[in-house]
Amino acid sequence: MNFTSINLLYYKLQFVEKTTECGLRNLANDYNVPCNIFCYKPNEHHFRYMTKESVSDDKPLIFFFFDPARDINEINYVKNLYPQAKLISFGGDVHYININSFKHIWEACDLHIDTMFSVKPQIELYTKYDHYFWTLSETAIEEIYNHNSFPEKTNDVIFLGNVVTNFRKQFFSNLKRTYKVLCHLKEFDYDKVLNHYKSTYITLESTTPCADFWSKHSMKGFRAWVGPFCDSVSICNDDLKNSEMEELSDIIYWYNSHNLHSVINELKSNEKLRLEYINKQREWILNNTIEKQLKKIIDKHFM
Repeated sequence: MNFTSINLLYYKLQFVEKTTECGLRNLANDYNVPCNIFCYKPNEHHFRYMTKESVSDDKPLIFFFFDPARDINEINYVKNLYPQAKLISFGGDVHYININSFKHIWEACDLHIDTMFSVKPQIELYTKYDHYFWTLSETAIEEIYNHNSFPEKTNDVIFLGNVVTNFRKQFFSNLKRTYKVLCHLKEFDYDKVLNHYKSTYITLESTTPCADFWSKHSMKGFRAWVGPFCDSVSICNDDLKNSEMEELSDIIYWYNSHNLHSVINELKSNEKLRLEYINKQREWILNNTIEKQLKKIIDKHFM
């Protein structure tokens, strides 16, 4: 084993701790190595949270979420502090507007893992690439199973993401004319979020870009995969059915701009069909938890 601890540095986004943080904690326990988590605020020099006092071993695995504003001096700081460290950058719904302009970050990393297959050729010009689906941790799934609340279905569709782009504003404005939709919640209370999902028939796992200037699409994380465990079937627009999410083509109920209303109506009226997809989605997630995916990546590159 070519590492002596597992470390994660990240800005505390909505429920990342239920996916990546919990997953890496569980993996560290499996590998029997220490795990250190460093959460930082915007514009902080967060690599400097790592010191010989906070991480005392010599060969740490250091995971961090990709940030195009990251200063190379921050990466050099930690590489000088731990010459034998391995740096792994995460890409999750990232805006690579000019991907070649970030080569200084990838050249300093030992591996970049991403939810998008489409960025692989360019990233491999500078470092190793691997793919992952941003799913749930085993801890998150267990917590949902133990969540003793069973609200009635009072909502049609839930979308936990932000509604700030022109496309999304128009999209959800139109959808709300016909259906009861929960979106742009900005809710950070885990118990309340689970109740929102449990009270909703359908989880909208939109792969639409979260910025008007960004064209590439990718699957999201927590907000897509919590649904099936809360008895809310996940549906997704079919832009990526045959590319980024081809592996999921048989478990996702797909929609497009022409048939979304008929998809919603069918899944609400056909309980047998809805449960069939929920069960398929649960099975796939259990076989592809964040722990299982990252273990394959770690074993492949760092054992």
